[in-house]
Amino acid sequence: MAEGGSNDQNGQNDRSGRPPKNLQGLLKFCVEQTKAEDAPEPSRFRELSPERKEWLKKALDEMTGDPVQEVKNHIKTVGVYLGSKEPTEEARTNALKALELLFDWCESYDMANDFLKIGGFSILHELMTHSESEFRDHSFKLMSVLVQNNPVCQKAVVEDDLLPIMLQVLDSEHDPDVQFHAVQAISCLVRDSLLEQAQQQFVANNGFGVLKKVLQTPGPSKRVTKVAFFLMVMCNKNPQYKDTVCEQGIVELLIQELKQEHQQAHEQVMGALLCLAKDHPPTQCVLCKPEHNMKQFLQEKIQHLQGKDENQEEREYAQEVLDIIEKTDDT
Repeated sequence: MAEGGSNDQNGQNDRSGRPPKNLQGLLKFCVEQTKAEDAPEPSRFRELSPERKEWLKKALDEMTGDPVQEVKNHIKTVGVYLGSKEPTEEARTNALKALELLFDWCESYDMANDFLKIGGFSILHELMTHSESEFRDHSFKLMSVLVQNNPVCQKAVVEDDLLPIMLQVLDSEHDPDVQFHAVQAISCLVRDSLLEQAQQQFVANNGFGVLKKVLQTPGPSKRVTKVAFFLMVMCNKNPQYKDTVCEQGIVELLIQELKQEHQQAHEQVMGALLCLAKDHPPTQCVLCKPEHNMKQFLQEKIQHLQGKDENQEEREYAQEVLDIIEKTDDT
């Protein structure tokens, strides 16, 4: 749900000359600058260099600027690009940069509700359906941070009928990064939403079928992790969805995924399989089919994961699934 690079999540990086994006980042910078004072040598005052003074001034200026106006400006930049019939390369570059900054503002400054109030949602539809994957990717990343644990924005997305569009885009998407962020955005919207309408829209628009298609598409395992976690949370909270998931053939796909070369995603996959199997005879029936040979597979898996602390949770999930299968066989 940042990787690599020299910037941490607060965005501070004195080497690059870029100011921190929030007060927490600025505080960290100040602490780092005074570490030398903790040394055993006598404290010596040292005046900041002109470059460092300018850097700090810029940081303070950004801290005291008008965040809402900043967000408005970035929305306008994106809107101008989207509305242009023949946009220049510079306009394209500026729009992508503006989207990055909108993500930063909404994530680091908790500006999601302000983004909504000043009309930011007006650009989301066109961004999600844009012909360039880079814009689609940015749109879903932004959507994730807008709706995560945010009932106000969740309600707006549902009322604007954006969820069906998100599912349509994901259903036809081939770019693995866009798929990943689309699943993430849909998961953030639906799995924790207090709005029944969000889950109803998801089911009515073949949401589980779309997730099945993602599982069937070759690509990075991180997408599988997102789908498995989404399924696990949804079916834990709403056991009635287990019937749909099982009927879609998703249980078989999870089994197939587990039988691939072991990877970190398998912890979530095993967890999802356990969730589906609990108190659900149709899933238990699939697990007990001879062609899957799950009992032997799980016994070998448990043995393989024995003593590996990093896989302890997956091993525990596997043991519980095995217990369910053995209990089902005995009945």
